Amino acid sequence: MDVTATVTGRKLVGQCTGLNADAPSVLLEVGMGGNRVDLSLVEAHLVPRTQVCSYDRAGKGASTSVSTPRPVTEVISDTHAFLAQAATQGAKPPYFLVGHSFGGEVVFRYAQLYPDQIAGFVSINPSPPYKTWVKRAATVQTPAELREFELLWFRGDNEEGIDTRSDERMLTDPLPADLPYAVMFDEECEGLPPPLQNQQDCTRMLRLLELTAKDLANVGKGGRYVRVKGAGHNIHLTQREVVWATVDQVWKAALGR
Repeated sequence: MDVTATVTGRKLVGQCTGLNADAPSVLLEVGMGGNRVDLSLVEAHLVPRTQVCSYDRAGKGASTSVSTPRPVTEVISDTHAFLAQAATQGAKPPYFLVGHSFGGEVVFRYAQLYPDQIAGFVSINPSPPYKTWVKRAATVQTPAELREFELLWFRGDNEEGIDTRSDERMLTDPLPADLPYAVMFDEECEGLPPPLQNQQDCTRMLRLLELTAKDLANVGKGGRYVRVKGAGHNIHLTQREVVWATVDQVWKAALGR
C-alpha cells in the first residue's frame, strides 16, 4: 500500500508491503543519499512474515524538498510522522527497525526516543556520533584532513544536507534493558579518503570505527556486536546471509519479549 504523510505542509512518500500479520511491522532506513529500494534484499527476507515499510526522506524520490542543512532531529521527526500515518493504514506498532549507514543512526536514535514503539532493531554500519568520532579521528588525521573529511560532512555538506552534530546522544541516551538489537560492522581501506588508505592510517582508522560500533552495541543491555570481516560498508549486499541471520536472531528475541 502507498503511504503519504504530511508534515508542515510537505509530503513524505513511501509504501508498506507484505502481510498484515500479528507481528511487528518493519521500517527500513537506507544510507545517506540512498534510494528506498537499497534495502530490498532485507525487505524480501522479511516480507513473507509481516508488513515492511520504507519511505523517501525529504528531497528524495517523491518526497517534498526542504531547506538545508537541517538537523538530524528533523529526520527522526519525519520518520515518526511517516510511521504514524502507516499505522492508520494497518502497519501498526510495535516496529522492528533495520537501517544502514546514516539509516543505522536514524533507527538507533528512533529506538532511544520512542522505545515503547520498538520491538527490536538492527543497525548496519551506523554513522558514528559526532563528538566521539571527531575526537578519535583527530588522533590519526591532520587538522586539514579532519576539516575536509569529517567536519564538513557532519555539518551538513553531504548528500542530503543533514547536520548530524547533535547525534552524540546515541551514546548517552538509554535503551530499555530488554530491547534486543544488533550493531553490525565492517569497513575497508577503499572506503576511506585516499590520503588515509595507506596501511598504517587505514589500520588505525578502522580500529577506531570498530571501537565506536562496539560502544553503540553496549549502550543497551540487549545489544550485541556483529563483526562481518571482509564485507565492507554495504554488508547487506556483500554478506546478505549474515545480515538475514542477524535480523532473524534479533527478530526471534523481539518476539520473545
